Amino acid sequence: MADEPLYRVYRRRWPMVPALLFGLLQVAAGVDTLFTHVVLPASPSLFTTITAVLLILLGLVLVGFVAVQLFFTPPLLEARPTGLYLYITEGDKPVHIPWEALKAVELGRPGKDPSRREDPLCLVLRFIGSRVARPSTLVGVFHSTKGSLYIRASHLPGAERVVERLRALWEQYGRPAEDKED
Repeated sequence: MADEPLYRVYRRRWPMVPALLFGLLQVAAGVDTLFTHVVLPASPSLFTTITAVLLILLGLVLVGFVAVQLFFTPPLLEARPTGLYLYITEGDKPVHIPWEALKAVELGRPGKDPSRREDPLCLVLRFIGSRVARPSTLVGVFHSTKGSLYIRASHLPGAERVVERLRALWEQYGRPAEDKED
């Protein structure tokens, strides 16, 4: 196909691992309390049975939620031959940025003063003019101005590698010939 994804960037997933482990621990504690009594010796009573069943159910809900977040979420951004597709809006439709509309892809801070350390490090997508319409609701985007989008680097696995790869794709697919260096 002509518009197959060339590169995908997913949100960092490792922050969900402790929640997964906690959910599995809840399920294990519930099963142990209900059936085996190896770790938690418990006398059979209505209270321990209800507690064990609740632990199992809450653990399964937490494990299911984390599994969906880990394995079934769309990428944060996708690079295709036609441009970048950012999955940052609520709903299914991604924000499309044509390669020709990009002026720069860089790593930086959204503030004007580079000495301000409280501003987070971001993936900065700068546009030529205002050719990309700003969506009404942005999720996961730190700041949006008329000519730039800033995506927090903390959401990206290896922000430097993402910037290098996007620059290479921009050079290949969309940077105007007069802008290219010889």
